[in-house]
Amino acid sequence: IRQVRFDTTSTETIDLVLLVNGVPVATLELKTDNVQSIEDAKKQYVQDRKPARSRRLLEPGRCLVHFAVSNEEVYMTTELAGQATRFLPFNRGNDGHAGNPVSENGSATDYLWSWALERELFLRILKDYAVWEPTASSASGFRLVFPRVHQLRAVEAVTGGVSARGSGGSYLIWHSAGSGKTKTIAWLAHRLARHMDAAANKTFDSV
Repeated sequence: IRQVRFDTTSTETIDLVLLVNGVPVATLELKTDNVQSIEDAKKQYVQDRKPARSRRLLEPGRCLVHFAVSNEEVYMTTELAGQATRFLPFNRGNDGHAGNPVSENGSATDYLWSWALERELFLRILKDYAVWEPTASSASGFRLVFPRVHQLRAVEAVTGGVSARGSGGSYLIWHSAGSGKTKTIAWLAHRLARHMDAAANKTFDSV
């Protein structure tokens, strides 16, 4: 839904809200780079999108993820907390550098719409990837973990390879330091432990 009013005491709106069966699961603030930047979208979430009693949509646990999107980059956060809001990049990387490569299909962030938010994959993210974990850094005592692009790409590539070729293949996943290797390992282990072939036979005896 476009231009969603999120505050019962004002007419302010969020650019885009994604819903599943009528339940809001993600918000997006969109910026065009020749007018504003990705930093403007992040600042909007930090300064103007603070949770409150009149802003239930923005409370932790209501929407699972909030995306700041421009033509060139995407960042995300799973908890809006004013100045304490922490954004992580949701970019593909650009030949070993930050950001995204030039796209032949338009904006460099078109992968967000054509891949990550494609219906089947996005529902799988909600079912198999988004997970709550205990943390001391949140007032609620929990935080939602949402996969980043490289984690999602790695798990989907390996499970896709297993689906196409069966067991016995070799795969190399290359993650840099501090990039969430443990989560990638955990997500992949859970996916492979439940993996079945077309005849509903388990692919692996153990993982």
